Amino acid sequence: MVGLDRLSFSGKTPVRTPIVRWPSNIGVWGVASGDFNGDGNLDIAYTRHNPRELVILLGDGKGGFTRAKVEGVPIAPNTNYDLKVADVNGDGKPDLLIMYESSGQTAFSARDGAIKVFLNRGATTAEPAKKTADAN
Repeated sequence: MVGLDRLSFSGKTPVRTPIVRWPSNIGVWGVASGDFNGDGNLDIAYTRHNPRELVILLGDGKGGFTRAKVEGVPIAPNTNYDLKVADVNGDGKPDLLIMYESSGQTAFSARDGAIKVFLNRGATTAEPAKKTADAN
């Protein structure tokens, strides 16, 4: 089982609250946060292996999340080693950068690693994220 949790440290004992879960033996390959829909609440972006996809969960500011509709972000078959958020074009919106490893196994293999930038054009919701299982 793989997933993302929210840890709260408001009391004497930390509380772990599941955000999403799915059956797999391969963990999350990249995770980042930013306000992708401009509502002032922190959202979560992550990449996963199976299915190979980028997921954005829009936060409601109270610990709940709704899955955003993600279009136009092809995920390469290479392993991505990082996912970052930055305002690449200076428009005040957080954009996503995905960094991929090379698939080459030797020093003479093709170097097909890459850094891809996806500009934030706004976020729309797709469906609520379940607390104990991924919406897929």
